[in-house]
Formats: sequence, C-alpha cells, structure tokens
Amino acid sequence: MIANMPRTVSVRGSRTPTQTVGPGGENRVMTSVQGRAHPYPAHDPLARLWAAFDGPRRMLALVVPAGQPRGFALAWSPRPPAEKVQELWIRTEPGETAWLLAEIERRVAPRWVWWSARPAAEIPLGAGVRLAACWDLGAVHRLLHGGRRGDPGAVWAAATGRPEPPAPSSPHRSRGVPGQLDLWDTAAKDLPGAGPPATPAPPDGAALDAAGHLDTDWLARAATPDEALRRAGTLAALALRVQAHQEAALRGLGDARARPGHTPLPVLTAHAESAAELLARELERDGLPVARAAAQTLLTGLVGPPPRTPADVGVEPA
Repeated sequence: MIANMPRTVSVRGSRTPTQTVGPGGENRVMTSVQGRAHPYPAHDPLARLWAAFDGPRRMLALVVPAGQPRGFALAWSPRPPAEKVQELWIRTEPGETAWLLAEIERRVAPRWVWWSARPAAEIPLGAGVRLAACWDLGAVHRLLHGGRRGDPGAVWAAATGRPEPPAPSSPHRSRGVPGQLDLWDTAAKDLPGAGPPATPAPPDGAALDAAGHLDTDWLARAATPDEALRRAGTLAALALRVQAHQEAALRGLGDARARPGHTPLPVLTAHAESAAELLARELERDGLPVARAAAQTLLTGLVGPPPRTPADVGVEPA
C-alpha cells in the first residue's frame, strides 16, 4: 500500500503484477492498472520501484510509446549494479499515466532518462506535471559529439562505437504549432547521409539490426498495445546503457575548475543541457510567461507611454 497517498485515482482491472524474464535475463514486471475509483490498490504496481530507490536523483529511464498514451515503461539499474537491469511496464487508463509519473516524481525524485524530451515528456507536461531533473540522451550526445544529430539512431551508434546511420527525414520537426516550420525542417534534407536505410529492417522481435544499429521504427511497428509496452521496456533498458556510456565519457573529460566539486563540471553541463531541452518543450507547449504590467513599465521607460490617440502616432484625423 502506498503510504500517505494524498488522493485517489481511477483504476480498472487486474491488480496482480505478472513477472516475466526477458531474453537477456532481465527481470521484468507487467502490471495492469485497472478498477473503479478508489485509493490505490493494495498490489501497488510501483512497489518494486519504491523498494529499489533509496534516495533522490537515481537514474530512471522512461519510454512512452507514441500513440499509446495508455501506458509507459521504466527501467533502472539495481544496487549492486552487477544485477540485471529492472524493467517495469505499466498499463493505464487515460489520464493515469501523468498521475503515476507525478507520484514517482513526488516519492523518489529520480533523474529521468529519455531518448528525447519530445515525446517522452509530452504527457506529464500536458497535465501540468513538472519533472525536476532529467538526462536527455539526444542533448548530451550533441554536447559530446557536436553536430545537429540527436536522434536515437545516431545516439545509439555513438555510444556503441558504430558508424552514424542515415538521418531520419526530419529529426527535429516541431509539433508546437500546426504548419509552423522550424530551423531543422528546412535543413533536414541536407543532413549528411539522409536517405534510405543502409541495412534492411531487422525481424520485429529485435530492437537492433544485423549491424547492431538501433531500429528506430521498431516500437512503432508493435502489433498490440501490450507488445508496444514490452518494446518500450527494452528501449528504456537500452537508454540506461547509453546514459552510463555518456556519463563515463563526460567524467573522463576532467574538471577544469580550480576547486572541482563532487559532480564534475562536464556532468553538470549535461544536466543543464538536458534541463534546457525540457524547458524548451515546456515553452513550446505553454508559451513564455510574461508579467504584462512589468513589461509595460519596461517599455514605457525605453520608448515612452503607449499611444492613446491618433495624434500620439502622428495620424491626421479623417
């Protein structure tokens, strides 16, 4: 039972988690969150997560299948790290995903790991849920390697020492305003390597193709919502691998400060770049907050009071 639960949630169906073991030996749990409106069920679908996290800012990978807002997948590295990565898939009803993510944020305050803040953070941001800390694999990839690429295919290739795959048609397409172009929409067609994939798609049971490249369409090809969640769990586990590689590379850069702190400056920079990506998604959705009265005061000091009559703007009366 979740202690000190401040609210109730509408949940429907089976309350008993089903544990399975993945092909790589990972411990996995598939949970169906279902039932009527009542306090959270005694069989807490996040019980394993609560037991595993003993402090804030531990890495927790999140993948939300696109077009499947009825669930999400998590992955985390247990302690000791020699144990297998833990994966957790949660099926939810509409509106529950954001609430559960908010509860995770409240209780364990993780550092969320995702391939990109878009689309991973869209559901919590849309519900007004603010996630305090994250590690954006695409943003950190650009920090480490430069360039414009930050799509999962390029990120995975760099982390595993493989050649960069062909670029997707528009890796940074904006979804904020329908019909609105951004800088990357017009530049995407000129990215080096843009074009058809160099290798055929792998069998649908595998996230990686024969050359070890990430199949970035694998999740979208899932035949059922449950299969999409299973694949999301695999991708969350792969995200943890990439994060560990990136953090090791950043720590290897050293710290140029006169008095280095506990966390090296390159890692702090990765935190900042990731937060900037999340902030950009928030601004894209909510706009830039402006105090109208303060803005008017500033403008009045710079250009004078606003015009109130035609004479103020030099317009002759008709």
